[in-house]
Amino acid sequence: MSAFKYRSLTDLKRVLDIIVNKRLYGAKYLSLNDPMEGQFQFNLNEDFTQENLQKLFDARAKARICSLSRKLDDNEIPNNGILWSMYADEHRGCCIEVIADDSNWHKEDVYYSKFPPIVNNTSVKLSDILSIKFNQWDYEKEVRYINTDPKTPYMKVKIKAVYLGCRVDKEDVEFYTSLIKSIDKKITVRQIKRDELNWIR
Repeated sequence: MSAFKYRSLTDLKRVLDIIVNKRLYGAKYLSLNDPMEGQFQFNLNEDFTQENLQKLFDARAKARICSLSRKLDDNEIPNNGILWSMYADEHRGCCIEVIADDSNWHKEDVYYSKFPPIVNNTSVKLSDILSIKFNQWDYEKEVRYINTDPKTPYMKVKIKAVYLGCRVDKEDVEFYTSLIKSIDKKITVRQIKRDELNWIR
């Protein structure tokens, strides 16, 4: 299943890097927008020692995370009005539909909770911690690709489509469409219409 990456077009170089090089950047957890990212409670005991805790801290610092919005079915388009507003320059940006194509990154559907995870034994994996977010973020319907031993910060992807925001003017739509098609004719390019937007998901 493909997924959506909302982007601003003000930094066109970053958008073109995705399309030309067919890759997405994976961030470290401290650079993500939620200050509670990767936080957890823990109970030190004979099954979870200070040494185990430090290993978990070190693994968390090393890991890379690529965050996208889940595509819930084959016919879904990126019509989440809140995500367009927050991550795509208030509907003046774009949304790139991608398919992960990199075995070094493993998929985790994000689970939304009122409480942080509790670690009290070594069976809890780093991905269990990095795939939990607080409830207020559930509108994002996030899916994450995590690389716990990254040799590069980039995840390889296939580009399926590029959707332009409803506030992108006609001339720019024509320009971006021509530009993207000149890179790869197989990529679908179209503009999202205002009446397609959904503010409750």
